[in-house]
Amino acid sequence: MQTDNIPLHDLKENIIIRKIEKSISLNFNGAHRHNFYEILYFSHTEEEVTHRIDFKESVIKTNCIYMLKPGQVYSMNRTVQKGYLIAIKPGYLNSFHHNFDSYLHFTLPDEIPMDENDLRTTVQVMQLIHTELPLKKREDLISALTNTLITQLI
Repeated sequence: MQTDNIPLHDLKENIIIRKIEKSISLNFNGAHRHNFYEILYFSHTEEEVTHRIDFKESVIKTNCIYMLKPGQVYSMNRTVQKGYLIAIKPGYLNSFHHNFDSYLHFTLPDEIPMDENDLRTTVQVMQLIHTELPLKKREDLISALTNTLITQLI
């Protein structure tokens, strides 16, 4: 399928994290692509809300992690959702492990089911990143937390 005419969202920072419910300014409407990884965690959503990843429609599951890879086409019906949105520039991940981006791009599924314990740990790491990132004081801690998050998802 031709995707050249679908808008491409660009990420200037290495990493951003936002609460989905406070991200109205972000463009969730319409199909778009990213030049970065986007991790979506929905702690709450209305029933039967759907999204599309590479034109494949599915119902958004609460307490599930979704991993969008650079270049994938994404669209979501914007309703009442809560959770976290994390955007990570691809090269940022290579600082943890050589060729980490290639590994993630080909091994992680779009939907990552997690058991209750793994999900609790993953959400705690997201909360820590959400607290630390705006302070812009401890870059090493942000890197370590991001590495922990990605490792938890693998």
